[in-house]
Amino acid sequence: MARTPLGRQLRVLADEHRAAQVLGLTAEQVHELGAEATRAEFGRRGLLKGALGAVGVAALGVSSFELPSAAAATSRRIAIIGGGISGLCAALRLQDSGIAATVYEANSRVGGRMFSNATNWQSGQVTEWGGELIDTGHKTIQTLAKRFNLPLDDLVQAEPNGAEPTYYFNGSYYPYTQATKDFQAVHNAIQADMQTFTWPVTWNSSNAAGTALSNLSLYDWIETRVPGGHGSPMGELLDVAYNIEYGGETTDQTALNLLGLLGYQPSPGQFSMFGISDERYHIRGGNQQLPQAIAASLPANTVKLGWQLTAVKLNQDGTQTLTFASPTGVTTVTADHTILAVPLGVLQRLNLSAAGFDSRKTGQIAAMRMGKNAKLQLQFTNRLWNMTGPWPGLSSGETYADTGYQNSWDVSRAQGGVQGILLQYAGGNSAGSFKPPTPFSDQTSNYVRSAAATFLAQIEPVFPGLTAQWNGRATLSAWPTNPYSYGAYSYWPKGYCHLYAGYEAMRQGNIHFAGEHCSIDFQGYMEGGAAEGQRAAGEVLGDLGVR
Repeated sequence: MARTPLGRQLRVLADEHRAAQVLGLTAEQVHELGAEATRAEFGRRGLLKGALGAVGVAALGVSSFELPSAAAATSRRIAIIGGGISGLCAALRLQDSGIAATVYEANSRVGGRMFSNATNWQSGQVTEWGGELIDTGHKTIQTLAKRFNLPLDDLVQAEPNGAEPTYYFNGSYYPYTQATKDFQAVHNAIQADMQTFTWPVTWNSSNAAGTALSNLSLYDWIETRVPGGHGSPMGELLDVAYNIEYGGETTDQTALNLLGLLGYQPSPGQFSMFGISDERYHIRGGNQQLPQAIAASLPANTVKLGWQLTAVKLNQDGTQTLTFASPTGVTTVTADHTILAVPLGVLQRLNLSAAGFDSRKTGQIAAMRMGKNAKLQLQFTNRLWNMTGPWPGLSSGETYADTGYQNSWDVSRAQGGVQGILLQYAGGNSAGSFKPPTPFSDQTSNYVRSAAATFLAQIEPVFPGLTAQWNGRATLSAWPTNPYSYGAYSYWPKGYCHLYAGYEAMRQGNIHFAGEHCSIDFQGYMEGGAAEGQRAAGEVLGDLGVR
């Protein structure tokens, strides 16, 4: 599942090549068909649904929130750790079934990595410090947005007709049409690998080929499968795409991260023409409104802010003693069920030595990685990238370059005002190099102004004249420095999947796990957090005999 526009574009390339084989067309012809249909009423996916017999989003098996039948109240003590989207969705599902729970959040606000900025920009524009993009297939998030009357903006529909990504390196542009041709060899290599194992590779389901790919670094996959390796434009593009996509160096990542994004199809024998990740939507006015609305819908005093969990102890009767640093000092709470819905980076720092976890769970928590990502966002007096210039065609604002930054995209799509906001997205060591005084800061910080000046110098060769359009407003979110997450989102390192993948959500007695890191299909997404919170609550409801 793609988390960035660049990752999504590579997924599109893969799907176009698969479609070309089925339809007897070239990849370029398929791309043109899709471009014509993107703004049609039924969209690109609808265009080829009939031609290819493709299944709809329902094939993903993503459950939506349905109001269950009335259930009797219970005196069971249920503690939910984490007031992000996952913990709040768990509390909401329990509440819908008539079951009370208490949500403990270390921060002074709810939302976690769903954190919006609606105050810094001219013309009332909005950006996200954290989670930003919602796929067509993210039905849990979409259902919740509808439930709380939060409209979605269609970002793809808002792009200028014909807008495409811009690639620039070695002092010249790398046209998208050339990238499409170069991707053919990559497509063939992906399909060859996908024939050797069954997706996904997990702790209890792998073969020799799957284990070998689990142990193969993504860097080495590029070196051995892409013609020219990292010395080719396509090899370089893939490397940076996965560096920012997962927030880790490709030497540390498993090759399965790439194969899962570009090779996996949700329905065997029927592929999704343009992938299941299209990053099409954003909640109008900011994504943080959703967790705020959920929290407001819960009974008074359900959410306790400023309660930081430090340790979990399993008691002989199966209950759990939870130790908190609370507003009044060290406090212990006893629970019958505990849902740990904290980010992986926080989970790894809890004292779990007395929690009674089995060795595989302990190993899984330690082995999984938290990606390093940072977002530097600048506002300009216009959207120069949507105009004609030396770059090929019309640019969508999505870029990759080797001039010192990694990736950018347009945050102001579907928003009012003539101004435009361009985001520099950094991953891995590049993101880790940002060391601002605070995790979230704006143009009043000397550090942010300096970072903005550096980025402008780096992107100026790509969009000449852009520097002069900057209006002086900027923000920086450096997620590796945030003490409430210690990173952006999770990823699989090499050697992980055949030992631990799929075990992230495995309960340990009456201790349950939620969060995007527990999801295979929606790892790293707001959808993953929401759906896994719902699943963990379902485990508790099952134990209580409540529908």
